Amino acid sequence: MGITFSSECEDEVEGTVAKGFEEVRQLFSREECAQLCVYVGGELVVDLWKGHPSCPEYSKNTLTNIFSSGKSLTSLAFAMMEDRGHIKYTARLVEYWPEFCGLGREGISVADLLRHEAGFANQPKGLDSLEDLLPENILQNSVGKLYTLSEAPGPRWPAKGKREYHPISRGLIANEVFRRVHPRGLTMGQFLREELVDKLDLRVFVGCREEEMDDFQPVRMASGVLAPLRGARGISYRDFPSFFYECYWTRMEFLVAGSPVDYMAVNSDGFRKGELVSGCGNANAASLAILASHLACGGGPLLSLRACQAMHSDVTSAGLLGEKAYTHFSQGGVNLYRSSDFFCHGREGFWG
Repeated sequence: MGITFSSECEDEVEGTVAKGFEEVRQLFSREECAQLCVYVGGELVVDLWKGHPSCPEYSKNTLTNIFSSGKSLTSLAFAMMEDRGHIKYTARLVEYWPEFCGLGREGISVADLLRHEAGFANQPKGLDSLEDLLPENILQNSVGKLYTLSEAPGPRWPAKGKREYHPISRGLIANEVFRRVHPRGLTMGQFLREELVDKLDLRVFVGCREEEMDDFQPVRMASGVLAPLRGARGISYRDFPSFFYECYWTRMEFLVAGSPVDYMAVNSDGFRKGELVSGCGNANAASLAILASHLACGGGPLLSLRACQAMHSDVTSAGLLGEKAYTHFSQGGVNLYRSSDFFCHGREGFWG
């Protein structure tokens, strides 16, 4: 039996908490324009949201940018393809994308890509327009050509090992592989819409449509002092010093569409409509929590138990910031957190 709160409460918190989770609601009352949804053992125990006088239409359904949670959506999409027999984690990318060859590309496996070991940590140059990220243009190879043209650079790995955070390029490359293995040639965003939005009625979008643009809460950057603590979990080692410099000035830039793009740019309509899978999905907390609950309970309606276990199996450990930040990625591209690791205190046993 849950305890319900409405906007008539003095602190404007709405939603429900199960008995024993009342303290979560008290802590959450400090937030604004925020949502929190938690399942334990498949049971909904926390479902809260809180608006602000400046955004009176804010609700539990309001979308916001989910940044690198899009990487988990990528892993889920690949696991669903593996479950249906369309892809193997051990296969080389070139088996599904023949043009992705030369300069060392032939040795890169699906698992390498999902583990951030593909050698393409730095973003590709040549995205001429945000329209290149629209699904109809992705299907015309607007992104794929950046990795396969004769002048396209090959993989470049760090001095030690192969793991190096692919903040944007993991999703770009993964989408190219995905659309080639999908039986009907769907992009990842189109596939997730069919499987999550249409079938399960979730609000999880990689590529929003016009009718999904209005109920949206833009992200706001925290202070420069807090930004590195929130955003530095695995940035490319050779870019680490400049990353902290940019975070100090409350911005972290990527070169997309020929222009530097900071955190705030993902609020724009152009980015929200495109399929920047690794860093620009839109969702609400309740929908992400449902997905996480399904995976935590063995796959639910999304995956067979075998496929869910395969997604989490064959974990390998490697550093991302030299020897400082160790990660433990499975072949399906989800990380097993260990509390002894840098930036991972208190997350022992969690996946993501």
